[in-house]
Amino acid sequence: MNTENFGKVEIIDNWVDEDLINHLSNQFLYRYPHFFVERSTPEGKPYMYSHDCRQSMDAQGDQGNQTLIAFIETKIKKRLKSKYGKLNTSRTYFNVQHPGMDGHFHVDAPLEDKSAGPTVMLMITPKGNEGEFYYKPDITDKLCIEKVEYEQNRLVVFNPHMEHYGQSFTNKPRITLVFKTYVEPN
Repeated sequence: MNTENFGKVEIIDNWVDEDLINHLSNQFLYRYPHFFVERSTPEGKPYMYSHDCRQSMDAQGDQGNQTLIAFIETKIKKRLKSKYGKLNTSRTYFNVQHPGMDGHFHVDAPLEDKSAGPTVMLMITPKGNEGEFYYKPDITDKLCIEKVEYEQNRLVVFNPHMEHYGQSFTNKPRITLVFKTYVEPN
């Protein structure tokens, strides 16, 4: 991935239909199991709940959820193709953070991983108190921290080599759907 725009974050509001985002919010919170397994680094302790969409869809044969996730993934690939080329996903999952389950700064891919594409995050649940997305836009200045306000149905596209984390809401669960991508070779 090109690091010349290292700290640039693309924000697209109202990414999917309002009924679809509300349906996903309800389904992810109440229908799909999520497990206390998500961590920022392999050696770190779990600090939030997660649901791996691809593994679950394969195991449960849930065509309804698979179709909705595939639709969103196709829409993302189409939107980002001119900027990144042909993208594919390496992992699709949603995170559930209850109050107090703040994330920790981490990267989604090491700088050496030249095939890593952008990380794409869709904010699923309605806005609560706090819940910002924090990131470090300058690889040389570890003290520089920027934030993106949480808004339901906001798509955030960012460099996977950039340190980032999501803050929990203080009053209810915060759910984000994440697509980790890689660039297909020409």
